[in-house]
Order: sequence, then C-alpha cells, then structure tokens
Amino acid sequence: MSVEGYSIIAVDGDEPLDQASDGVVKYSGAHLDGMVSEKIVRSGHSVQSNPEAIEEVRRILHAHAAKVSPISKSGQGQGTLPFLFHNAPQWRRP
Repeated sequence: MSVEGYSIIAVDGDEPLDQASDGVVKYSGAHLDGMVSEKIVRSGHSVQSNPEAIEEVRRILHAHAAKVSPISKSGQGQGTLPFLFHNAPQWRRP
C-alpha cells in the first residue's frame, strides 16, 4: 500500500516562486517533490481559513472517497463520505 501526498502551499505576494513565502515559510521549504498535486494559494501563513484552501481539501477528500468507494452503476450510496462510515460504530459516524 502506498501513501499519497498533497500540498497546499500559501504564498503571500506576487514574487516568483523561487523567492516567494507566506511570511513565515519560503515556498522552497514548503515544496515537496513527489506529491500528487500542489495547490498554491495566495495567502499568509494561516491558510487553513482561506476558501481556496478549504475547497482544495474538499476536492482531495472527494477524490479519495471515489477511489476507496467508487460510484456504483446505480449511482446510489457509494462514492460519498457518509457511505465510507456506513459500517462504522455510531460514535465514529460524522
């Protein structure tokens, strides 16, 4: 089993990436080779509240859910996050 990595990197300003930072971490320090995807978000260091970053996390979760549980031919149930928790104990369900 392999682990997939995704990067969401904040960059504050319009500098070229080799000079860019989020005010705390330089892009060159945040960039990791071998990621499935890398999303650059124009933001300061606390990128987690940025709508663009939130949407990227959502995209990644939906892509993962579709891999784990592809949509059935009927199009019902599978491929959604609630379906992944169907057999989970009640206390673990979202």
